[in-house]
Amino acid sequence: MSLSQEVEENNADDVSEKSEITQHLVSVEDAVICRNVVDRTPPEVIDVVPSDIKKVYCFTKILGATQDSDVVHNWYYEENLVASVNLFVGSTNWRTYSSKTILPDYTGTWKVEVL
Repeated sequence: MSLSQEVEENNADDVSEKSEITQHLVSVEDAVICRNVVDRTPPEVIDVVPSDIKKVYCFTKILGATQDSDVVHNWYYEENLVASVNLFVGSTNWRTYSSKTILPDYTGTWKVEVL
């Protein structure tokens, strides 16, 4: 299983003052695959998912969101999108995660894209 990250840039434009454009950089500070999440932290990060694991998590730490927004975890199996999870981001320093149950027939290459 591999992890792909993308950083979003949000632009805000005040229509009443066209000359003033404010840019807010929202970044993925950390994105890892792990066995579980405890107290909003990934205690055991993994690079390869052993066959005995039935559920894996994608943990992300998002920085810079100045207003409520979302981050998306796209889960891919063998290059096919199998799940898209919208996750709330509520502050400039936010931790969130999604999980995927790995069925016996779904052993192989997995990827999580963070948008």
